[in-house]
Amino acid sequence: MAHLVPVGTVLMGVPTMVVCVAMVLTEGQYIGGIPWPYLSDTGRERPAYYIFAVGLSLTGAFAAASNVLFWQKVYGREPHKPSMVSLVLGCGSRACCSPYAVALTAMKLVVLSAFFLVLLACFDTNRYPDIHQYSAYGFFILQTVALTLYIIADNTRYRSAKLSRTPVDAAVARAHIFRNVLYAIYAVAFLIYLPIGLSVNCAWFRLSMADCIDVEQLGETYCESIPLAGDSSRTLLWDYSGCPRSNTMRSATQFICVITLILFHGSMSVDIRNETDWGLDDAENPAPRKMKTMLGM
Repeated sequence: MAHLVPVGTVLMGVPTMVVCVAMVLTEGQYIGGIPWPYLSDTGRERPAYYIFAVGLSLTGAFAAASNVLFWQKVYGREPHKPSMVSLVLGCGSRACCSPYAVALTAMKLVVLSAFFLVLLACFDTNRYPDIHQYSAYGFFILQTVALTLYIIADNTRYRSAKLSRTPVDAAVARAHIFRNVLYAIYAVAFLIYLPIGLSVNCAWFRLSMADCIDVEQLGETYCESIPLAGDSSRTLLWDYSGCPRSNTMRSATQFICVITLILFHGSMSVDIRNETDWGLDDAENPAPRKMKTMLGM
């Protein structure tokens, strides 16, 4: 039943994203003057906030558990049990560059990123902008490093299976290719969303009370119910209309990042269910090859 945990990541994460985005678009909620919302804005209003907070928090918990199970099943079969100190440092009985240690570090980064996901899900972008923003950055950066390490370990594992002539289940081989494709998509989307997007984007500001009532026509009662603390001439809503193209580019790639992350962790279900012994010991400590004699022996 352990293989169902990554499936739970997908079943919890994807519907949460789709429902929150659909609620915002169909109900005509204000999304900063751009055609596609930032995910932060989809969890801004009640009742979408409750779906957003609970759904993402559970998604983070499922993803963390999935990675622990994945590491234990695929990389945790050590001939010598590593000490607690070596686990904290990220190395077991092997070198720190081994697939075992690389995957262990990635697993711990994913578990840590789940904490940041809970923070950004529960502290909305309007009332707690700093906590929400830095939690989002922390989550994506940790996930990016973790996925990179997983791809390194995963490709080494696959190469090790070939070196040791270990038969690989067809489903596991497809999952391996699937993760590489997802990582490529995620890497491009992440670069556009954060480093490139932030460098070309202009600053965004709080929507003014006048624009909220007269331009956006969100209703005087609603606008006056969300004044910015210390400046009643502005609301809590963010206005991205100063740079609509760059903000739309960032919001779209952000959505792609989240979906690919969910699918990446969900694909671990295949490996957890499979019983293949990947032959990592043989690949990291290959037997010396015999020199062929003239008789071919």
